[in-house]
Amino acid sequence: MPSISVIENISGLHKNLQQIRQQTREAEVETYRIEGMIRVFKSLQDVGVIDIPVPETSKTLEGVVEESVLDDPAAVQEAESK
Repeated sequence: MPSISVIENISGLHKNLQQIRQQTREAEVETYRIEGMIRVFKSLQDVGVIDIPVPETSKTLEGVVEESVLDDPAAVQEAESK
C-alpha cells in the first residue's frame, strides 16, 4: 500500500522554507540597492542634472570611480557648463 513519509515531508518543507527565506533576503537586498539608485538619480534630478555624459574612450570603471565626485550643486552646474 502507498504511504507518505512524515519525516521526509517535514525535511523537504523545512528545506523549501529556508530557500524561500534566502530568496526573500536576496530580494530585500536588491530592493534596497534599487531604492538607493533611485535616490541618487532623484538627487541628480533635483540639482538640475538632465544627462550624465559618458566618455567614449575605453576607460575602465575603476578609472571613472577614481575621479572626483561632485556633490555640490554649484560645482555640478559649473562642470556641466564646461
